[in-house]
Amino acid sequence: FFIRMLKLFKKGGIDLQASLDRDTGLPVPLIYAIAPLKSIPIVELLLEHSADVQTRWRGPGVWHEIKEGMTALEAAMHLQKLEADTEDGETFDQIAEILHSKQTENEELNATVDMIPTLSKQDTTTPSSNALFFCKHVEGHPDQVYSMEDQVGAGSFGFVCRARHRQSGQLHAVKCCPKDLIPTTELWGEIDVMQQLDHPHISRLHYTFEDE
Repeated sequence: FFIRMLKLFKKGGIDLQASLDRDTGLPVPLIYAIAPLKSIPIVELLLEHSADVQTRWRGPGVWHEIKEGMTALEAAMHLQKLEADTEDGETFDQIAEILHSKQTENEELNATVDMIPTLSKQDTTTPSSNALFFCKHVEGHPDQVYSMEDQVGAGSFGFVCRARHRQSGQLHAVKCCPKDLIPTTELWGEIDVMQQLDHPHISRLHYTFEDE
């Protein structure tokens, strides 16, 4: 199963929020990794590929002692209680800790994003394609513009920090990605898409930075 998941990730052929098999009633991958697999590596792999830690067992009925409506974290904690003082109980306890850590990380990141104010057109200088606001590209490290603060999240391809604009004092989130981990075309393709996003519930891209 682990090898099959890796192959599907590489091909982009799996929806982590969908049932593994609706016809046979299989749950979403994250629930399945908890029970019956009891697999810490697969749980970690799924979370690295943005599986929703709030995903639920939608039923019907009970799945390997997981009650309908339970989130992945609730399921792991429930199974840990059922298997207390056993090897499986220790496994479920570790899975619960991983899920709780990821949930906390997501909550902190969302809280940071909610605090990000919107820059006006006067604050930036370079127009993005088809967008109603501006995005400035800077050659060099973000600390030229921002006072970098604490890290609030991390993933397979980088990490996110709080950062305060040195001139305006505005609080932003800065995502840092090593260039050697992402193909150049994919990186700039993602940036181009982000530059065009203009929605009240989606964070705007105000700056891009590039150093060695």
